[in-house]
Amino acid sequence: MMKKTMALLLAAVLSLGCLSGCSSSDLSSPSTGSGSADSSLSTDSNDVPELKGPGNVTLNVLRQNSSFDLNEAPEGAAIEEVTGYHVEYSALPAESATESLMLQVSSGDDYDMVSLTLEQFQTLSSQGALMPLNDLLEAYGPDILAGVSEDSWGAVTGTDGNIYGLPVRYPYSKEVSCFILCRMDLMREAGVDEVPTTIDEFYEALVKIKEHFGDEYIPFAGPLINVGASNGTGGLQAFAISGSIASAFGIYNDWMVNDDGEVIYMTEAPGYADMVTFMNKLYTEGLLDPDYAVNTNTTLREKFSGEKAVMICANRGTVTSVTALMENNPDITWDDIGYIYALESASGEATYMQMDYLSNITAILRTSENAADCINFVNEKVKNQEYLTIGSEGVEWEKDEEGLYVPIQPAFTDNRTRADRYLDALDEEAYSYQWMARVRKSESNWYPFTHCALEAQEKRPYVFHESEFGLMPPSENYSKYQASQFESLTDFTMQLIFGTKTLENDLATFENDWKNNGGEEVRAELQAYIDSKQ
Repeated sequence: MMKKTMALLLAAVLSLGCLSGCSSSDLSSPSTGSGSADSSLSTDSNDVPELKGPGNVTLNVLRQNSSFDLNEAPEGAAIEEVTGYHVEYSALPAESATESLMLQVSSGDDYDMVSLTLEQFQTLSSQGALMPLNDLLEAYGPDILAGVSEDSWGAVTGTDGNIYGLPVRYPYSKEVSCFILCRMDLMREAGVDEVPTTIDEFYEALVKIKEHFGDEYIPFAGPLINVGASNGTGGLQAFAISGSIASAFGIYNDWMVNDDGEVIYMTEAPGYADMVTFMNKLYTEGLLDPDYAVNTNTTLREKFSGEKAVMICANRGTVTSVTALMENNPDITWDDIGYIYALESASGEATYMQMDYLSNITAILRTSENAADCINFVNEKVKNQEYLTIGSEGVEWEKDEEGLYVPIQPAFTDNRTRADRYLDALDEEAYSYQWMARVRKSESNWYPFTHCALEAQEKRPYVFHESEFGLMPPSENYSKYQASQFESLTDFTMQLIFGTKTLENDLATFENDWKNNGGEEVRAELQAYIDSKQ
């Protein structure tokens, strides 16, 4: 079984070779993403800043929130050893990160590079705060140019043809990012022998659980809430409804494209009304956690590991609740855990968005006096990517019979488990393999990956839908309105679920407010992008 699984994995990883290998000869001239401007990197070399060189400069780097000291970790020490550059890291706070970033940038804090979310990148690029990188990449970034795909360059290239960031692309497009975690031992006790695969089976399972256990267990708890808007990148893992459920109603993102090539908002999708009606039914029948609206990732883990909930929304990051459950109850094994990754409609349709997006974007501020060294620094990291991201063979990793990386514990966790927090650009094809070592570092990561991502590709590959906007270039109105609109959409959907608002009385008002507060402007930008891809 494991050999079959690994063969499937190898085939899936190999399919990602086109991220860079299919068009490496074109990477010195990245696409603008819109086709409206000349993107040539050729320019007067006299305009390119001079390289000061390792040992002659300290680079100041601002990254996203971190649970550990980036300046003290062995991953950071390895980077300094290999590149020769001393780096002083700072991190944004967990709360109000974007507000803090904008304040620090506007106040002129002395940062050279900043690691950004897509939303933050779009905002800063639209404000002219980021340095164009074309010339710098040609002069000092050959390995960066060779490793990054055209699609990824397009996502960080403005309509003026300038590249404004270094993209870090998520390495596995067909991973199921959000799923429903199931206590199969309890479900079997309630008369549910198999993991539900359709929306009807899911509902019937919840009814049986409620009838059998009464108030002893919560049949279904959620949502999995991540900070920030979806930005067209991660499907519904940040939304009020699990992507596993939305799948059965043809909903895969807040912005979608219909069969006629027209951009529509989630509330305009044919399945939206049925989806929220279904969720309201779960709530009124006592099948849905009454704390659904206020649950956090922490409370979900506690409810699952504390044997209070039978099903919860989860991802690979939160599935550590399983190991906690096993610690509390030694009789429970991995055979007692099930995964729902995409529920089907009665007609057999299921839609789950692919994970084609940028995990983060590193940009150089216009105020930096060390731009050449920033690019040289990142280039050295890409050149030595294997060692810096997963360590040395025989120490932090080995290869299995399929030629895939397997972490050696505890060395991998001790020395490289935080390496992803230091990424600034990638050899994308190589990292699609190296990333697997990270997934395999623990059973709580590996089990859901094999049972969701790999199983989906083997048994139900049709569920995956293209991420239309995941690699979209910076867009003025999208950047301006997306976060607030997504928050309003989430709040409105929650109100529909709990019956404080209704489709009949309130949907028209919501859509009118949305359209009058930037919705149509955003739609026009997205439609122009979709039309440009045809």
